[in-house]
Amino acid sequence: MKRGAETREALLDAALAVMSERGFHGTSVPELAERAGTGAASMYRHFESKEALANALYLHAKRRFAALLWDGFPKDLPVRKALREVWVRMAGIATRNTTLIVFLEMHHHASYITPETAEACEDLVIGPLKAIVRRGQADGVIRPGDPELLLAFLWGAFLGLFKPALDRTGHVVDEELLLRGEALAWAAVRA
Repeated sequence: MKRGAETREALLDAALAVMSERGFHGTSVPELAERAGTGAASMYRHFESKEALANALYLHAKRRFAALLWDGFPKDLPVRKALREVWVRMAGIATRNTTLIVFLEMHHHASYITPETAEACEDLVIGPLKAIVRRGQADGVIRPGDPELLLAFLWGAFLGLFKPALDRTGHVVDEELLLRGEALAWAAVRA
């Protein structure tokens, strides 16, 4: 039988898989426990509720996404190349960690994700990207305006391509389609 941190990690992995497939409300605690190879009581020893599990998973997934996106990111790239690198990395994450993207998008605005959870991790992903956009605006290579609005547009463009790039099984992503969209996204925000 699994113990401590191993059980917690197994529960998070099971929740990521099941909640990405069926959503929060379509996921039962017994199903999560079974998928994790543990009992329902064990789930409640690690998380006080299914909502607490979803919040822990959201924070865990956002941190994982941020690490995949920003770890080892070259700090001295010109803005144009930096935004291209961000897009390429996001396409790679979407291709190799599809469930992560699906989960984050499905649960981003959910009522059971607490404001504290959302605030605790939002800057992990957006902070460095906002800095790139602001630097581009200061250099005159990105159009002026609210950086938040430009970032929302870029993320929306990426997700808009992600959905048709994801095959009907929900497991295979057409990375080439995502990569082709990068030049269009750049054209929309460049000065």
